[in-house]
Amino acid sequence: MIDTHKISVVISYYNEAESIVDTLNLLSIQTLMPAEVHLIDSGSTDNTHAIINSWIAEHNIDNYYNINERTLVPSSSINVGIKRSKFYWIALMDCGLMFSHDWLQSQMDIAVSNNADVVIGSVILHGVNIIDQAAVAQTYGYDKLNACVPSSLVKRDIFLQQGFFLDNRRAGFDMHWRRRIKKSDANVILSNKPLVTYFQTNYADSIRSLYKKVYLYSKSSTNMQSHYFPYYSTILFIVVLLFALSSVYRFSLILTI
Repeated sequence: MIDTHKISVVISYYNEAESIVDTLNLLSIQTLMPAEVHLIDSGSTDNTHAIINSWIAEHNIDNYYNINERTLVPSSSINVGIKRSKFYWIALMDCGLMFSHDWLQSQMDIAVSNNADVVIGSVILHGVNIIDQAAVAQTYGYDKLNACVPSSLVKRDIFLQQGFFLDNRRAGFDMHWRRRIKKSDANVILSNKPLVTYFQTNYADSIRSLYKKVYLYSKSSTNMQSHYFPYYSTILFIVVLLFALSSVYRFSLILTI
């Protein structure tokens, strides 16, 4: 008989040496413990992989799997974890996110009480400095509730029936998947409790990191020919920067009033 309350957690990571232990510790104190956890390396160049191995050995845990299949982007890494998962439910989480000790239990309670196939999570973004706050304000919305795939709970069969995330995507794959699932006959519920927030940078905390994120995310989300792309990404960055600077100015005015 299938145990319909067992959960496989899937997390992809890239250079998360500063936050990975926090993520692992939060998983270890869940009121509803996961049946297994798949951590998939997305091409890290730091020592995150070794930190995870040390944490698993220190805690003597045999159901946490630290996987490296040489995937280089989040969508492909998450798909690896989903395909390796064995249990009825799959819970998705990102590194660098703060989640409550009852995250899994809360999502499971919502799924059971609503006979849901998918419980979509929610995040609120704030920002660690004025640049980060301005970038958040011009993208997701400052202090605004947003649906997000990380923290979501999904029946494994939904992925088998409706398909996995788009491979080889750094950005946009989660929204694409969410739109596809909403158009299906799956029972999708949006959960605003528990919320997740970021430990550190929410979007970009410097002009340099903002440009890098705009460039990488735009490249991942478009099929534009490569010789046109640098021009496109630079123009898009300038637009985002102008909006961000206008938000900085507005924030400064508020602080002086």
